[in-house]
Amino acid sequence: MAVMAFPAQAKTDPVKAFVKKLDGFSAEQKPFPEKFKIYSVDDVETSLAFGKDQPWRLINFWASWCAPCIKEMPSLKVLQDRAKNMKNFKVVLVSSDMPVNGKGLSYMIVNKNMPEIEAFYVKDHFLWQTFDLVGIPTSLLVSPEGKIAYTLMGDAEWDSPEAAAFFRAVLPPSVFP
Repeated sequence: MAVMAFPAQAKTDPVKAFVKKLDGFSAEQKPFPEKFKIYSVDDVETSLAFGKDQPWRLINFWASWCAPCIKEMPSLKVLQDRAKNMKNFKVVLVSSDMPVNGKGLSYMIVNKNMPEIEAFYVKDHFLWQTFDLVGIPTSLLVSPEGKIAYTLMGDAEWDSPEAAAFFRAVLPPSVFP
């Protein structure tokens, strides 16, 4: 009697499956800069709080003149809609557009079209040096403690099954079920 052998199913690494479509990827634990200044639509300087009771954040750097940034906006909205049911995860947008009359143009665009997403803008462009950005869009996955766990460069399909598998693989199970 002949025994048929079947090739073993290759297990797909969810991190590799998601990031292979991106322009760049880095997995390193480095602190989020403490003195990073962002501004609200009311032109109020603020910063992101880290520590106990803070969520994991996907911080997306973008600009209104950046076609790949605009392309990924709908999928970021879907991701944030899904995050509404998660207490420990949120999407944050940081525009690198130059302010217009003291306001961030891209922030106002987001605030009007996607008010459920926390959005800010920067007034200076030390952003590039501060985060070693090579281009935008670039997204940082930041822990509640303020550690940049992953840097994802390029536009992503944040609402894809691969993105969901990525988040399930890298975040604690209670954060992204």
